[in-house]
Amino acid sequence: MKKPVLVTGASSGIGLATAQRLARDGWQVFGTSRTAAFGEVRDGLMMLPMNVDEEASVNDGIAWGLEQGPRLDAVVSNAGWALGGPREETTDGELQAQLDTHLLGPHRL
Repeated sequence: MKKPVLVTGASSGIGLATAQRLARDGWQVFGTSRTAAFGEVRDGLMMLPMNVDEEASVNDGIAWGLEQGPRLDAVVSNAGWALGGPREETTDGELQAQLDTHLLGPHRL
C-alpha cells in the first residue's frame, strides 16, 4: 500500500518537482493548487483545490484527502509566492498577504 502524502503548491516549480519525485518513489501523492479540481489528474498527480490563505479551503482539501484513504502519512507545505522590488514600493497589504501565505498558511495546514 502506498503511503499518502499531501503536497501544497504542486502546480509548478519546486512543489511540482517534489510531488513528482515522491510519486516516482512510490508515494500516493495528493497535490494542491488554487486552480485544480477535486480528483483532477495533472502531470500524473492526483490534484485537489486548496488555497492555504483560506481556512475553509484547507479544511475541505484535507477532508477530501482523508476520504480517499484512512490517513495522510506526510504533508509537504510548499505553497508560496514571491514578492519582489524595493521595500519603499511594497504596500502593507502585500506584506500582509505574504505573511498570510507563508506563515499562517502552514499553520492552517
